Amino acid sequence: MGLLARILRKSKGKQFEGNVAFIGLSYAGKTTILNRLRYDQFEEDTLRTMGLNVDNFEYKGIKFSAFDLGGQETFRMIWEPYLKTSIAVCFVIDSSSPESYVESAEVLRSMLRHIPSKATLLLLANKNDLAPTNALAAIITAFNFKELQETADLKAINLFYISAKTGDQFSEAFDWLSEVVTDTLKKNDYRRKFEVDDVTRLKIKQNSKVRKDLIGPGGMRF
Repeated sequence: MGLLARILRKSKGKQFEGNVAFIGLSYAGKTTILNRLRYDQFEEDTLRTMGLNVDNFEYKGIKFSAFDLGGQETFRMIWEPYLKTSIAVCFVIDSSSPESYVESAEVLRSMLRHIPSKATLLLLANKNDLAPTNALAAIITAFNFKELQETADLKAINLFYISAKTGDQFSEAFDWLSEVVTDTLKKNDYRRKFEVDDVTRLKIKQNSKVRKDLIGPGGMRF
């Protein structure tokens, strides 16, 4: 039985639905993370995503439609419409590749304007089992994480240092995400309705404002 199935057996109450986009540079581990979410196991020979994969999974009573978007520069132009319909965005970073940190941060910055106001952003610093000792500190610096939290108009931002291979901090990251998303969907004063007009054109309706949660890596508050 996979991680999702075990958690769902404990889930009670109304089921919510939402879209989540997985973005990041190539080989950061986006598809591997989705596979672990579904099957609670690591798959060594995961093929690189070319363009888009769409998957559905449930986590703690939330039914997610997951957009696994290819990280190659050629495919980044298709990210925008999927970001605009997502209640959460998971940006995956390859912790084992320090030379990619700056480029990865630049890509995220360029995409922030396409993420809906008050959506949730989860940064997943993946492959911590292969990363150098100072990787987390270097990532926080490259992404200017505290400033990102303070300036981005999003409901919540967090960063977890994980390994899709070993499962380290994996459940903690997605438990946090599910709590924030559930809170967003439950609030009567903040309802987001996603309407798909066609494959690439999406409309978002939203009402009022919600507070911004400033939460640091692993739940630490600044």
